[in-house]
Amino acid sequence: MPFVVGEQVGPYRIVEQLGQGGMSTVYKAYHAALDRYVALKVLHPVFKGDQDFLARFQREARIVARLEHPHIVPVYDFSEHEGTPYLVMRYIEGCTLKGLLAEESAPSLERIVEILTPVCDALEYAHGQGVLHRDVKPSNILLSREGKVYVTDFGLAKMAQTGDSTISQDRMIGTPQYISPEQAKGETLDHRTDLYSLGVVLFEMLAGRVPYTADTPFAVVHDHIFSPLPLPSSLNPAIAPAIEKVVLKALAKSPADRYQSAGEFLRALAAAVQELRQAQAVVLPPAPAPAEAAAAGLTPVPLPLPAETAATSIPAPVPLPAEAAPAGVIPGPVPVQATDAPAGAVPLPVEATVPLVAPEVPPAPAPGESAAAGQEEGRRPRRWAAWVGGALGLLVVAAAALLLILRPRAQEPGQQQAQQTEKPTPQKQEKPPFPFRMSEAYPRAGEPLTLEQAQRAVNELKPRLEQEPKNAMLRLQLGNAFYDLQEWERAAVAYKDALALDPNMAIAHYNLGNTLVYLARPKEAIPHYEKVIDLRLDAAEGAIFNLGFVQAIVGNYPKAIASLERFKEIHRQEDIWRERAGGMLEWLRKQP
Repeated sequence: MPFVVGEQVGPYRIVEQLGQGGMSTVYKAYHAALDRYVALKVLHPVFKGDQDFLARFQREARIVARLEHPHIVPVYDFSEHEGTPYLVMRYIEGCTLKGLLAEESAPSLERIVEILTPVCDALEYAHGQGVLHRDVKPSNILLSREGKVYVTDFGLAKMAQTGDSTISQDRMIGTPQYISPEQAKGETLDHRTDLYSLGVVLFEMLAGRVPYTADTPFAVVHDHIFSPLPLPSSLNPAIAPAIEKVVLKALAKSPADRYQSAGEFLRALAAAVQELRQAQAVVLPPAPAPAEAAAAGLTPVPLPLPAETAATSIPAPVPLPAEAAPAGVIPGPVPVQATDAPAGAVPLPVEATVPLVAPEVPPAPAPGESAAAGQEEGRRPRRWAAWVGGALGLLVVAAAALLLILRPRAQEPGQQQAQQTEKPTPQKQEKPPFPFRMSEAYPRAGEPLTLEQAQRAVNELKPRLEQEPKNAMLRLQLGNAFYDLQEWERAAVAYKDALALDPNMAIAHYNLGNTLVYLARPKEAIPHYEKVIDLRLDAAEGAIFNLGFVQAIVGNYPKAIASLERFKEIHRQEDIWRERAGGMLEWLRKQP
C-alpha cells in the first residue's frame, strides 16, 4: 500500500500522518538532501488511473505553485507515486484556527481582526491571480508557533479564469457548514463565494458556532440556500450592532449584496471594531492627590459616568436557579458580571468603575478634649453595629447548616421507598420523521456511525470485498462508511459499484443522490431520487422531499413545486421537514 509511515516517496520519507479529509490525506515527510520537513498532500486512490483527472491536476498544480504570497502555504512540487498524485507543500508547525477556537471559544475583536487580516490579504491576492479557494474554513487557516497566519489547501481550488472543467468543479463541493448558496446549487462561481465562507468563519469566531447546524449535511446545505440567517447577537448578546452589520452583509444570500472584495470585507470589519472601541473609551481627568485636595480646600464629589459605562460597571443581578424559574419560562443565559468583560471589551479605568464619594468626616473634638478621645467616641457606635451584625450572621449560618444536615435525613426513608416502588420510565429518543440517508445497511439501523466506527468499518470491509468483490451489500456498507466520514467522492464510487451489481438497490440510489448534491452535481442526483420513488413507495417520502429540493436549486421551479406539494400531502406531521418544505414553496412561488 503506498504512502505509509517510513516509506520513501521520491526524495521524501514519510514521518507521520497529519490529517485526512474527503479529498486527500496529509503527511509530514523529510527531505534529506534539503534537510527540511515538508507536507505531502496525497489525493485519495479513487483518482488513481483517471487520466483526465491527472491531466487537470497537473495543469492546476502548476498554476497554484505560482502563487507567491507571505500568507499562502507555498507548493514546492507535485508528482505521482505508483499512479497516485500528490502535492509537496511547506510544513507549518503550529495549529489550525479550528484548534484555536476549540480552546479559545471567544477570541477578542482585536484577535479576530489580527487573524483575518492576513487571510483577507491572501484571498485578495489569489483572486487577483484568478484562483478561487472554494473551501475556506477554520481547518484551512494555519497559525504557526511564531504567530504567523497562513491559508492552505489552494491546491484543489477552482481556477476562476479557466473555461473548461476543473478538479474542484467536478470533484469537490467544500464543507457544507461553510458553503455558499451558489456553490451548493452548482452554479458558476466567482471570488464572492470565498467571501461568504469567510463570513461563516467570522460568524463562528463571534458566536461560538456556525450559523446553520442540522442533523445532516443535506439539511445544512438546504439552510444555506433557503433559511434566514440567525442573528449572531441572538447567540452572543455581547456582539455589538456595528459588528453584526458586517456579518449580515458578508452572509447575504445573493453575491451582489455581499462585500465585493476581501479588502472591502476587512476594511468594514476593522472600521466597525474601531467605531466600537471609540464608543467604549472613557477618558476621565486625573483625580487630585488627597494632600493636594485638602490644601486646595476641595471636597471630592461623585463623577458622572455615561450610561453605557455605568451599565458595564455595575454588576448584573445573580440569575435565579433553574428550579426557581416560573413554569414554562426558560432560564436565560448567565449575565456577564463586571469582572467578566465581554469578548473584546476594553477594561475601564479604576476611576470609572468605583465612583468617588465624599468621605464621612467625624465632628471636631470639643475644647479641652483630646483628638484621640474624639476619634474613639466616633468609632464606638460602629463597633457595636459590627458586633451585632456579626452575631446575627453567625446565627443565620448556624440555622442554615442545621437545616442542611437534618433535611436530607428526614427525606431519606421516603426517597428510598420511592426508589423501591417506582422505576424511572426510559425516555424515547426523538428521531427525525424520516432519514435524509436511509441507513438500513448498518448493523444499527437509523444511527450514523461515529468517525472512529466509520473508519473501523472501512478497514473491516476492504478485505471482505477482496474475497467477495461482487457483493453489492458490502459495497453499499462501504459507501455508507465513507459517507459518515464525509468522504463524498469515495462514497459515490462505492455506491456506483453497488448499483453496477444491483441496479434496483433503492438505498444506494438514495444515498448516491445525496452524495452527488454534496459534490455540487445536483442535476446528476435527480434520476437517482426518481428511481427511489419508482422502486419503493415506503421510502419515497424522503426522496420526494430531496427531489423537490434539488429541482429548486437547479432552477426547475414547476417540478420543484409539484414535488414539495406532494411531500406535504404525504407527510402530515408538523415538524422541521414540513416547515422546510413550506418555506421552499413560499420562496418558489415568488420566483418569476
